[in-house]
Amino acid sequence: INGGKFDFRVPSKLLSTAELGIHMGPNSRYTATPMSITLVADATIQQDITVQENNAAIYGRFLNSAGLPLGRCDFSGEVFANGGNNEWHGTTVNPDCTYEISLLAGDYRMGYHVRESNGILNSPPRDEKVTVAANTRVEWNPKVLVGDAQVRVLILKPDGTPADRVWLWA
Repeated sequence: INGGKFDFRVPSKLLSTAELGIHMGPNSRYTATPMSITLVADATIQQDITVQENNAAIYGRFLNSAGLPLGRCDFSGEVFANGGNNEWHGTTVNPDCTYEISLLAGDYRMGYHVRESNGILNSPPRDEKVTVAANTRVEWNPKVLVGDAQVRVLILKPDGTPADRVWLWA
């Protein structure tokens, strides 16, 4: 996107309509609502997207499975809110395990993702709907599973040397 403008090509033989939207980066002050457009072969469709300034927020802190706040979050992670109109809002987890997402008032399904290698396991949260009204902040505290056991693995080739470029799952 350059100066708010962009062009792209799509195969009209495969699609007659398409959902058009933009992704606003983490912590954006704005929301863009997706819209449906009709595609015409060998024609250019001009479509303006007007963003709205966010008027609400969801904030919180990561908790352990007992409901106690985590003291330090030395991992890469994000918290996100999915709205009913294909809206996605997200932000990164702060080192003190807090977060805040700026968004429009509405209903959202909450989720999170963390890098599992740091002892926090991704466990999908219950399907929790969070409703936030205009000019308010609503608290949502995701509970995470903290690993208390460690497994050390060495993957070997048939000749006994360490294997490169492998993927381990458990």
